[in-house]
Amino acid sequence: MWLTDACGPPDSRAIADIWQNVRIWFLRDEVTGADVPKYFPIDAGVAFACDESDLIAINWRPGSLSADFILPGISGHVVRVRFNDATIVRLVDEFPLSTEQDTETEGLVSRHFAYRVEGAVFAATQSEAWKVNFHPARHYRFITGWGCMDVLSKAAPSFEIVAIDN
Repeated sequence: MWLTDACGPPDSRAIADIWQNVRIWFLRDEVTGADVPKYFPIDAGVAFACDESDLIAINWRPGSLSADFILPGISGHVVRVRFNDATIVRLVDEFPLSTEQDTETEGLVSRHFAYRVEGAVFAATQSEAWKVNFHPARHYRFITGWGCMDVLSKAAPSFEIVAIDN
């Protein structure tokens, strides 16, 4: 018996929508380890107030990615994050990123910028074929007060301080 019997039987589209949502939630919990992403801080070589920073430029080409983040209080310079291999990239504002998962995170450090992440929805929902082809693909996350970046890559990130024209 359906709970909606009082309102009539559900149509096939409603059932399909319900099962799609159930499948997504079960898959998400299965792949991400019940929604507990683990953060492993990475030393970017410079300490800065990442909550006052922002992503200001990105250059993405086959086999190469670089992204520039503002260094608060250091006019005319950015921290450039670079990957020298294939990448899958997501750019997202801090607000939806911080509300993406339902439970607490492990290892997140206040005002820290760069992380390797395990068990997050972003990596779990990417192409399995791509992850096999670029094994071992790892998930990296760069957090600011505004523009944040997730990267899936076999290559580890490198960091450099770069002068820019204002």
